[in-house]
Amino acid sequence: MERSVRGDRRLRDEFDKTVLKYREKYIEKHGSKIYQPEFKWQKSFHDHIIKNEKDFEYHWNYTMYNFAKHNLPDDWKYTGLNFSDLIDDYDNIL
Repeated sequence: MERSVRGDRRLRDEFDKTVLKYREKYIEKHGSKIYQPEFKWQKSFHDHIIKNEKDFEYHWNYTMYNFAKHNLPDDWKYTGLNFSDLIDDYDNIL
């Protein structure tokens, strides 16, 4: 028996549609039960890839000194300047 290519394609398309329909129904019914982490990026988050040395220096300074812009104390514990004991090979970074 010869099977037609068109018949095979139609059968495969119908199968794909059926699988997608069952998937949608499953997600509708059980989607809220699927574990999703509570972490979400802030709306103002923008990913950035460091392009060159100047760009790195800009972002380093922003990270290290941003607390001063907001008039936080020099010993504010969340600045990178106060984490020297946690950074490996700290002397070679600067």
